[in-house]
Amino acid sequence: MHRVNFICGNSSMAERQPSKLDVAGSSPVCHSKCHRGSIGRAADLSIKLSEINMGLTSKQKGNLTELQCLAAFMEQGCGVSVPYGDNSKYDFIADVNGKLLKIQVKTSSLKDEGAIKFSCRSTHVNSSEVKNERYSSDDIDFFATYWGDKCYLIPIAESPASKTLRFVAPQNGQIKGVSFAKDYELERQLQKVKEEVAEH
Repeated sequence: MHRVNFICGNSSMAERQPSKLDVAGSSPVCHSKCHRGSIGRAADLSIKLSEINMGLTSKQKGNLTELQCLAAFMEQGCGVSVPYGDNSKYDFIADVNGKLLKIQVKTSSLKDEGAIKFSCRSTHVNSSEVKNERYSSDDIDFFATYWGDKCYLIPIAESPASKTLRFVAPQNGQIKGVSFAKDYELERQLQKVKEEVAEH
């Protein structure tokens, strides 16, 4: 397993202003300055890629989402490691105060006004069929996605076949069973993990 290191160099990208497109190309992104150093270099690169996001393939969009999530974890002081090859169910490992979390990154799309959605299944394509499989708690600990200027972290236990995160309440006023994006912001979820680690 390789440790991921984003190497910072002198680049005009460090002075770029954030793009107005997010990873899915449909909502505003970060309006604050990115940190310099390795974190800033990764964030600058993700912003640069976001500017041409509309021309990216699905695979490239997935790679971009992963890059943005990696940078977000690094900004929170977490160590991140990416497995060699494509044989792991998770995309990277996050070290949160010594607790290692298996993270699967998913690219979200706009479900409707005020909500995003992503699939919680893995897709395998061979010569005869396309297989969609559910992830288990043995495979991963969390799903991560990136929208706007924020990374969201969702426990596998709270993820059915697909997951919807809402930024505003539904028009019908129904909030039972609704997952609000603010509750899954990376900072909040990492704080929960850190508290669990401290208790043990």
